Amino acid sequence: MATKKAKDINQVLTLEEIEAVQDVTERTVPVPQWNGSVVVRSITKRQMREIKRQSRDSDGNLQEELVEKAVFIAGLVEPTVDESVYEKLLDKSSAAIDTITKAILDASHLTDEKQEEREKQFR
Repeated sequence: MATKKAKDINQVLTLEEIEAVQDVTERTVPVPQWNGSVVVRSITKRQMREIKRQSRDSDGNLQEELVEKAVFIAGLVEPTVDESVYEKLLDKSSAAIDTITKAILDASHLTDEKQEEREKQFR
């Protein structure tokens, strides 16, 4: 079976090639506070837009707590959670919740560090 040769990073992609790429990733994240691991997935651009749209107050201001909750729910694959479970988890370790949320944001390249890393790659 022939393997497909990797494209040169400078080669322009076709729309079909972009659509075929499986760029939503999953990873296992250790959560030491819970003595185990969870599986998270990266957030798509569509999901992030929807999260931001739904996380605004009546004056249009983005509510950080709502963004964090929506990112956590959308990005946690195993175990799956809904709003009621998320609310229960708020009584657990802040470090554990932050570890999972950060892993989702890192996987989605939505942290400052990941954005700086991406910018360096294209300089």
